[in-house]
Amino acid sequence: MQRASCGALAGAYLLFSALVHAGRPMIADDAGVVGKSNLQLETWLRLDEETLEHWAVLGFGPLEPLELSLGGRHGSTLESDPRYGATGPLLQAKYLVFAPEPRALPGLALAAGLSTFSLGAFSDEVWSGYGYAAVTQILGSDEGVLIHANVGAAHSGFEDARDTALIWAIGSQLRVIGGLYCFGELFSGDPDTDDADGAAHAGAKYAFSDSFHIDATFGTGVWGDAKLPPFATAGIRWQTSF
Repeated sequence: MQRASCGALAGAYLLFSALVHAGRPMIADDAGVVGKSNLQLETWLRLDEETLEHWAVLGFGPLEPLELSLGGRHGSTLESDPRYGATGPLLQAKYLVFAPEPRALPGLALAAGLSTFSLGAFSDEVWSGYGYAAVTQILGSDEGVLIHANVGAAHSGFEDARDTALIWAIGSQLRVIGGLYCFGELFSGDPDTDDADGAAHAGAKYAFSDSFHIDATFGTGVWGDAKLPPFATAGIRWQTSF
């Protein structure tokens, strides 16, 4: 159970990001923010062989280049004697240095966050802090193909370990037709191990409008001594102004 929860927290440095162009369900963050006076909710279920979890992240834009996010998760183990757990609140700030433009230089954003509380089944996770740079390149003139790349570091404290690890992700999103998009990506970084365990993640989303979409994904560990087990997610993203 500890390895599954550690792996989920290690991936959380990007899953918690409230995005604009890529949006949930991608793990690779983009060089974008929610925008001034905009409010965004991302919520999803995550299932693997050991846990069923519900995640929720609320992001808002107090200033045009700044996005602040508040999130957390709760869930249960899938043992014969299930245990409930929760982690949060996760606090994140993201600053847009410059936005990506079609057929131009890539955009750049900087983000940092901290999670400080856990209980129950996730109580071995004491705290986690991280920071990373997100780059987005737009291919073509209609944003039909986007490439996102992230690199940074995470430092976590667990009951029996404290460590700093490199974190990175690279992925691409493709518009298929109308509001249907698909994506694929690789990501890596587990603050609780010396190895940079990596995973692959793919899925699709359907945008009913600029402010609402649904999505479904599947991922699995690819390399490392403690690979993530296969996992699936399903979620929604909703955005409005305030």
